[in-house]
Amino acid sequence: MTKKGILKYFFLLVCILYTSEVFSQLNLKIGYITNYINSDINNQIFDHYNETKPGLSSTFGKLHFLHGIQLGLRYKINMAAIEFTWENSSRSRMAIGEDPITGAYFDKNLFYKLSSYSIGLQNNFGAFGYGATIDSRTLRVQTNIGSSEDKREILSDTGLSSKFYLSFNVDSGDFMSMSIQPFIQIPWENVNLFNIENELIDNTMNMEDEFNENLIVFGLSIVFYNGAQ
Repeated sequence: MTKKGILKYFFLLVCILYTSEVFSQLNLKIGYITNYINSDINNQIFDHYNETKPGLSSTFGKLHFLHGIQLGLRYKINMAAIEFTWENSSRSRMAIGEDPITGAYFDKNLFYKLSSYSIGLQNNFGAFGYGATIDSRTLRVQTNIGSSEDKREILSDTGLSSKFYLSFNVDSGDFMSMSIQPFIQIPWENVNLFNIENELIDNTMNMEDEFNENLIVFGLSIVFYNGAQ
């Protein structure tokens, strides 16, 4: 099925839910999210930098886990629901060293941010449920400007992705409920990380098309909904 076909089918389901003459309820949602990203190419760039940069005393660690928050609305209709969600998770990585020629100390900081806006459908059957979303997801990477706290952008890439999750629901009373949601988020297209290679590796001889990363995310959300469920 084409992207256009998937979107048409998804929004048709949304319209059907909205026009259903059944009991409905609006809830606010807030949660904590942890992401484990498939970042093999990014970590290969780190490995290359760690192996070739002279004078390093502290090397770049692997990039895998990002942590952040989730905010949104849920429009519940009987056992089904529509959700509108914003997510933001981040992580930084740093390498430190001393220039063997000048003796000057240096550090290199990279700041990663993964954010998304999504619309999704959810079904709940008591304590259990499942759902899927379509996301507009952005990966942004920044670094410090010199020794200042100001940052400049190395990479910003926005594309579509889809998330599929299970939900394990815990009723906490008349005013709040909690849901634990393991998920997988699959991008529709690769993201190119050549700008990170170009930033870290002096006079790189590698080609740009060698740095396409399929940035699949495995994660866990712990979400709180207000109001009676």
